[in-house]
Order: sequence, then C-alpha cells, then structure tokens
Amino acid sequence: MEENYTKAAGILAPVLVSSLGLAPTIAALVASIIIKKISKDVAGGICSTWAKSLNISENSTVNQGSNTAS
Repeated sequence: MEENYTKAAGILAPVLVSSLGLAPTIAALVASIIIKKISKDVAGGICSTWAKSLNISENSTVNQGSNTAS
C-alpha cells in the first residue's frame, strides 16, 4: 500500500511544481498529504458502502431462512 502512495505522489508532485510553481521538496510533501487524505477518504467510503451491502444481504438471508422454517 505504501508503494502505491509513493507512486501517486510521484506523479502528482511535478504537476504541483509546474502548475502552482511550488518548490520540488514542498510539492512532494503536499502531494503525499493530498494522496494520503484522498485515498483514506475513498477507502473509508468504499468500506462503509460494502459494509452496508453486506448487512443488507445478511438481513435478507436471515429473513429468507426464517420464512422457510415457518
């Protein structure tokens, strides 16, 4: 996972240097912060969506099982 952060920050840093005129060292730090923040938020969103999906499917399986037992 850390390698992917590094690669993404390495791609973003030159963009920050050329578009915002940041110094390369500062751009690398800012890129790392941006990538980690975005990836953390995206990962959290994916996990919460998946958890909701699993809860719905577990509830429907439990309800179907109780209907067949009746």
